[in-house]
Amino acid sequence: MGTGNVGNDASLATAVDLIRAERPRADFRVATPFPDGARNLLDLPVLPMRQNMTQYLNLGSRGAIVKAIALGEVRRLREAAILVRSADLLVVTGTGIFDDFGENPWNMPYALLSWTGLARLYRRPFAFLAVGAGPVVNPVSRLLFVVAARLATLVSYRDEGSLQFMKGIGAEREDARVCPDLVFGMERPAARAANPSAQRLVVGVGVMLYGGWSAEGEGPIYEKYVECLVDVVDRLVGQGHAVRFLVGQPCDLPVVEEVIRRSRPALRTSLRLPSIVDLRGLLEAVGETDLVIATRYHNVVAALMMNRPVVSLSYAPKNADLLATAEVFGFDRPIEQATADWVLERVEQIRGGRSGFSEPAWRIVGGWGDAVRAEVRRVLARAAAEQS
Repeated sequence: MGTGNVGNDASLATAVDLIRAERPRADFRVATPFPDGARNLLDLPVLPMRQNMTQYLNLGSRGAIVKAIALGEVRRLREAAILVRSADLLVVTGTGIFDDFGENPWNMPYALLSWTGLARLYRRPFAFLAVGAGPVVNPVSRLLFVVAARLATLVSYRDEGSLQFMKGIGAEREDARVCPDLVFGMERPAARAANPSAQRLVVGVGVMLYGGWSAEGEGPIYEKYVECLVDVVDRLVGQGHAVRFLVGQPCDLPVVEEVIRRSRPALRTSLRLPSIVDLRGLLEAVGETDLVIATRYHNVVAALMMNRPVVSLSYAPKNADLLATAEVFGFDRPIEQATADWVLERVEQIRGGRSGFSEPAWRIVGGWGDAVRAEVRRVLARAAAEQS
């Protein structure tokens, strides 16, 4: 939390709200890798979840850097231990915490191990609440995640795919459960009814800065993805439909700018940069559409929350797992395999009523808020039992 990722930030905020609803006198502390950004999100005390290694890069010699990191880690663990000993419950609030997208083993994987280890040392309940898992490419990260999951008091995963992934890498637990993503527990804004069979659609197009699972910045995958988006947008607008861009993090905005720049000049005047700063803003933007094409997980979540059909261009299996939980199949494809033809064929299936986005799916999604609240109550009850 604290990077401007609207889904991750909303996961924390929703968890705080739901716990407060059950325990009005609860006192909160937040540990996050990005404390400066998190302080702007909630009016709560914040401390670093892990060290910021970039602060040591200008120290010169390798020996000086290693010494500074070691001393810094001792200080961090001391501060973390103080927080753990004072807590009645420690909770990781959702997100795809058990994956190594953009992570090396000594960032989040090690941080999770250190916190779960301290919780076990001081006999404090530790819960992973509705978290996502996989992929994990690095074998060291995989090992650290397995140990952290085993040390926790309670674990629930946001989809069956995450549960099975962790089971497959050695973190099987008989008490592990599946609970929908935490943000399904937040209140949804009012919106007009979608009309995906309309002659002129309003299509939300959610983009993401993505160059590959282990890659940074632009590259062949990024180029193919942007070209696919440009083709989709040009053809939609050329057919008379309106396009509204959606993002999930500030770093996605340059991708929108690139798509607009590469679109046909005659169509550019109808394309605008989005103004989305939190999940509620994303939900409101989705509520103005008839259907959504999206990449980021919480863009897909937002579409389902607002009862909008969605075509997913995914960077991980989690989008397909989410849709499968709503019993919708065939509307997700990995970015690397997606084409504009495939996307627009799915749009036409939705327009023709030949998709799984119908009343049964919306009934399933409609029950997820109650499931999230029930899981929060289960975690609180377990914590109380552990402390008694």
